[in-house]
Amino acid sequence: MTGHMVREFKDRSIREIAFGPYRIIHRITAMELQIVRIFHGKRELRRKHLE
Repeated sequence: MTGHMVREFKDRSIREIAFGPYRIIHRITAMELQIVRIFHGKRELRRKHLE
């Protein structure tokens, strides 16, 4: 797996990579890596941001 598990959620398929002040949130499935959201690290992440 790539990146770290997102601390706000307990879902191992939702991961993040830090790039400067940004968090790149992605979801890993058996067939693909899907970029879900890119946002500034100072913003609060909520489940609705991943839908």
